[in-house]
Amino acid sequence: MQNMPILLDLHTQKDLFCPGGALYDPRTDRVTAKVYRLFRWARRAKVPVLSAKLLARWGHHGPFSLEPHCVDGSGGEEKLARTLLGRRIDLGLAHTADLPCDLLKTYQQVIFETWDEDIFHHQKLERLITELVGARTFILCGASIAVGIKQAVLGLRKRGHDVIIASDAVLDLNDPATEMAWLRIVAKGAQLMTVAEVAEAFVPTRRARAISAAVAS
Repeated sequence: MQNMPILLDLHTQKDLFCPGGALYDPRTDRVTAKVYRLFRWARRAKVPVLSAKLLARWGHHGPFSLEPHCVDGSGGEEKLARTLLGRRIDLGLAHTADLPCDLLKTYQQVIFETWDEDIFHHQKLERLITELVGARTFILCGASIAVGIKQAVLGLRKRGHDVIIASDAVLDLNDPATEMAWLRIVAKGAQLMTVAEVAEAFVPTRRARAISAAVAS
């Protein structure tokens, strides 16, 4: 294994994934379980995590539905507790492109808050990804396939990075544009892998069996 992959976690928030959330669907529970397994793998394998947290302004409904969701200051905008790692920093909303030194060496998880579902509109996150040395492999999970995930794939591929979608750890949010989004994602060269396949492919050989077994349990 050469460069460690980076887990890109998009909008794993209570309004989208938890019972009682504004856009919760009972089918989401299967996806949530896979997201948790992916984070368990990342934590044990020390994979760096970039997390985008969506915020909607009061009086606005947000990008995924006409139903208000992920409203700033509400319980629904909070990240799922099991998607928070111990060694993390929240850089908040983007006001400048300034970044702390050695960010990914100091912290395993960097959280970015954004008003926009397109992560590349966040100045700090855009700079961090753009300035990575060499092509990296990004593993994507979260929501939504037709909006946030598709836009992330397009931006990453444009910058020369490889992309893997953890296909059983992403939400479609019942968006009718999902099928077309999948076609475009694949056409741009993104690979589709299950969480189990990701864990097997990207864990150092001597630890692969132990960690893969823990993820699958």
